[in-house]
Amino acid sequence: MKSWRNYLVWASALLAWQTAMAEPATVTGDRVNVRAANKPTAEVVLQLNQGDRVELLEALPAPAAAAETLTFVKIRMPDAGAVWISHNMLDATGAVVAKNNVNLRAGPGTNFSVVGKINKGDPVQVVKKEGDWVQIRPTANCWAFVAARYLRAGITPGIARPAPPPPLRVTTPAVPSTPTAAVTPPPAAPTPAVTTPAEPMAVPPAPTPP
Repeated sequence: MKSWRNYLVWASALLAWQTAMAEPATVTGDRVNVRAANKPTAEVVLQLNQGDRVELLEALPAPAAAAETLTFVKIRMPDAGAVWISHNMLDATGAVVAKNNVNLRAGPGTNFSVVGKINKGDPVQVVKKEGDWVQIRPTANCWAFVAARYLRAGITPGIARPAPPPPLRVTTPAVPSTPTAAVTPPPAAPTPAVTTPAEPMAVPPAPTPP
């Protein structure tokens, strides 16, 4: 009994350590599979797209190493992940765990991978029921795996970067224009009338007497 209590204390301490050590990361590809185990044949619990954010539970390898080999990294199970628990492990309300060290799985059956642990008294949020199994929202102690080549560390999950402030616009007040007085041109000088003298009429010569 004492060893069992020691195990629970150790498990709680491990969960607290993982929560404190969780590092943010951002997905760099589209339709990236999130798997229940660190192997390419493990169940896919959901897919992520470029810009989605996750919490790392393991350190990312160097970019060169991640590109050369298919290395998986442990992350905290995203909220959209599928997590299942046997209904026999819940109390009469169906919303509280009734036993200790209960496995949470990636599907409705014991043949699915374990993706978390939960203990007696822990509440769960039910999503749906399927036979003897209940799908719940992932708890704080659920995990999954993503190929390291599709992750970039350093972005805080769930917090959008603030948009930069708009550039400051300096408005120069318009200088009122001074009305310009209309300039009236001086009246044109009258053109003097030029009188052409009438040409005298030709007078025929007087007849000369014979």
